[in-house]
Amino acid sequence: MALHRDTRIEKLIQERGLSIPKIVAAIPMHRSQFSRYRFGLTQAREDNIRKIVRAFREVTGEPIRANQLFDLGDDDDPA
Repeated sequence: MALHRDTRIEKLIQERGLSIPKIVAAIPMHRSQFSRYRFGLTQAREDNIRKIVRAFREVTGEPIRANQLFDLGDDDDPA
């Protein structure tokens, strides 16, 4: 199975050079579950989206928004 490395989460990780262990520790979530979201293999539920957004804010120190990490179908596409 090919990984979808063009997800918003993966793009942000690559652009910022973020540490996966730091992100996972900040969520907290099992690394394999985060990888499924990271590579677009499964859709995150709202509660997990909140946890992931909070973790990215903590790790980056930036006001990360959910639509920067997930395609929420809104018009506020950060790309």
